[in-house]
Amino acid sequence: MPRKRSPPSLEKLCLEIVAENLEHVWDKDLMDNHLAQSFVPWLIHNRWWNKSLDAAVLDTLLVPHLLTLKLSSCRELVQEALLQTIAVRCKKLTLLDLFGCNKVPAGRLVELVKALPCLTQLDLSRTKCNVRVLSALTSSCRRLRELAINGCSSLSPTSLLYLAYDPVVGSFTGLGLQKLLAEGLKHDMKAQKHIWVVAFVLLAMPTLRFLDHDFLTEAVCLIYHQQFDVAQLPPRFPSLREVAQGRVATPTNGGPLRPTLALQYMDNINESNLLEVCSLCPNLVRVVMDPGDSHMWARWSLSWHSLSHLTVTCNRKLQDLRELLTVTENLGAHLLYLCIHCFTLKDPFSFHTLMSHCGNIHEFKASFIFPGEEESDMQPSDEAMEWEVNPPPLQFLQLSKFFLEYLEEKPLPFQHVIVLRKCLVSMMKHSPLLQELYLIRLPFSMDDVFQEVLRSPGRTLRHLSMLTLHDVQVSMDTVDLLLSLENDICYICLEESPDFDREKYKEVCERIRREGFDLEIELMSAW
Repeated sequence: MPRKRSPPSLEKLCLEIVAENLEHVWDKDLMDNHLAQSFVPWLIHNRWWNKSLDAAVLDTLLVPHLLTLKLSSCRELVQEALLQTIAVRCKKLTLLDLFGCNKVPAGRLVELVKALPCLTQLDLSRTKCNVRVLSALTSSCRRLRELAINGCSSLSPTSLLYLAYDPVVGSFTGLGLQKLLAEGLKHDMKAQKHIWVVAFVLLAMPTLRFLDHDFLTEAVCLIYHQQFDVAQLPPRFPSLREVAQGRVATPTNGGPLRPTLALQYMDNINESNLLEVCSLCPNLVRVVMDPGDSHMWARWSLSWHSLSHLTVTCNRKLQDLRELLTVTENLGAHLLYLCIHCFTLKDPFSFHTLMSHCGNIHEFKASFIFPGEEESDMQPSDEAMEWEVNPPPLQFLQLSKFFLEYLEEKPLPFQHVIVLRKCLVSMMKHSPLLQELYLIRLPFSMDDVFQEVLRSPGRTLRHLSMLTLHDVQVSMDTVDLLLSLENDICYICLEESPDFDREKYKEVCERIRREGFDLEIELMSAW
């Protein structure tokens, strides 16, 4: 049965009492206690949620041993005086989130970062951060590994150059940034100039594993094609060719200067840049791509031996699911996350084959269409009715989230239905850690699937907590059966179809209330 509503834990009750009486219990002894810093994030959130957080309370919570401080939720309270207190009192901070705190002038941000040498993660997005702040970071925060400056209106695209190179002393900063988020900067330059800047940053900061920028793939292509001489950078900065030569020993016979980039995350990959990305970025871990018209995309993708998160969308040209099998057969055992969108399902067995390649998957999302047109193919013939298929069972010991959507309204061929249904049954039976299940517009009865799963021996769907069934054939009897078995279900989302049993729905809701289940059922309208 689902979990019943339980009273809050003793720890939570104590923290709530502390939050309500903060002015009386948060004395100097507690401020000097190392344990206090672990409570601060929760106390800030609690007071903000209850609309009782003000500048004085926030100042009180800034204890000397604080390691993590997130102020984006209460940005209206963040002003110069507060940042001055942080700079004086919280010198051990390793993570600081100032997202959206735009009331503080750049000069105060400079003083702040100079006072926090232990920072490893800093979010200055949508603040008044400027080039002076970036220069202060490179000299004072030498441990910084993650920086976010999205949407900073005082930063131009060329400002990124100062993270990699100091034109005053004429040397590279050597900052070991691994993650840089720099989207939404002022677009006061032509696209080509953006690309030159990003290429400079990639070449001058060899530790970068994640760079969030609109022109990342274009910069990778520029480096691959050696288009250094056309780049025009501001005065006192070295040329792109000089930076590239510093990354790669000059090849014999004037060969290309193609360094291996450390990037591990990249989206916006398509047929126009796939070759270049595969060549320069062999260590990619997370990839988002649209193969488009490419016939070689699957083969080239095999070069990413470290790939663990793969998203493939077919927005421009449909691809058959069988095209992906080459990738999953070779890399599927390493995949932890797989998202495939808008593939065609011509072969009824291709979906089962793909899933069988991904036994260690943690999260799986798929949406598909059927390319056939003949209505006669959809109706089960006598031969099809006698068709028996028993594909090998699927087992996913780590799977926690599963999403499957059929993107069309027309029915599927009978053989496709049989195989998909067996895949779902097998997956649900043999995924002991499954927590979230989303089934959208599948053109066959979910009652049969759940009945077979829930009535089988063993503790199936024991950890299921969220269930969404949109535009599928399912009855409230199935939901009622789910409530009778041991599980962690706390949220069910259903769609109210024309034949929806409202009376049974009311009975189930009454049972939830009567038995005290900690469960919400959301009923969505189909119209």
